[in-house]
Amino acid sequence: MLMLLAALAFGNSNVDVVTIPSGSFVMGCNDPNPSYVPRSSGVPTIEQLQKQKRDEAFMKECLEDDYTEEECLWQLSFRNQPVETTSQPTSQKANDCQHTEQPAHHIKIAQGFLMMKTEVSQRLYLKVTGKNPSSFTDCGSNCPVEQISFYDAVFFANKLSDFDNLERCYVITDSEVLWSNKDCKGWRLPTEAEWVYAAQGGAPKKYAGSNNLAEVGWYAENSSQHTHPSCRKKTNGYGLCDMNGNVAEWVWDYFGRYADNYMISPAGPESGDYRVLRGGSWRSSSAHSTIMRRARDFPKKRRFVRGFRLVRRTVK
Repeated sequence: MLMLLAALAFGNSNVDVVTIPSGSFVMGCNDPNPSYVPRSSGVPTIEQLQKQKRDEAFMKECLEDDYTEEECLWQLSFRNQPVETTSQPTSQKANDCQHTEQPAHHIKIAQGFLMMKTEVSQRLYLKVTGKNPSSFTDCGSNCPVEQISFYDAVFFANKLSDFDNLERCYVITDSEVLWSNKDCKGWRLPTEAEWVYAAQGGAPKKYAGSNNLAEVGWYAENSSQHTHPSCRKKTNGYGLCDMNGNVAEWVWDYFGRYADNYMISPAGPESGDYRVLRGGSWRSSSAHSTIMRRARDFPKKRRFVRGFRLVRRTVK
């Protein structure tokens, strides 16, 4: 599939964007062998001991990824719930499938869109807002901005729309963010479905552009525990950089269970306590950095592993 890359020819930001075509894909996965084992009295079975070992390994990995113990236990509760399998195709191996990533379901992205080639950089964030909240300023202005909350991201989207003489997509208050006009031409966060579709790049792999994370992303094993300048790794099929690793990226959706039916351009649940993040970060393990892996956080929470990139509608 032809990848199109262009710099915006209007406004003041000159952001490099990639054209993502419309199309259909499979999102999520199915696990034919759920790890849930019912509790029983007496001596634990081999299956129960194996489950305990898996749970301990998950908790260790989760805590190393900068989640609190409460957050990790919450994620673990999803892993250990029994699920019904379906006959739908899977988009990742069953033994990698987490409960929060189920079930596999078909999605159509009805209209193509433009996505930033890179995560929002410290340079661009400073240019638009006049400040740089990043912890890793020594990394350089081409490194992704971090210490960003969901609210920071949508506020920046509106400011960048002003910067480029586009309409604002969001109405922002202290308690909520409204995106009423889904046909808005300004800058906005991608939906979770748009992010996954773009990350797959027309050729689904475990990571965005490769089955080997080291080829395409900065993560716990190669990052030296800090962010890195954008686009130092291989791009995916659409020409996007750093979709896995470097910083985890906020998307629009509230965190919730996937639907089990065919959907057209979904934008997630109507409400919730958490917003979704995608892609993993410089601190994440390879298992927590796959295209399918979901994370979530409170929308006002800032962390030095959180960043974002924006999208906007194509102009016909």
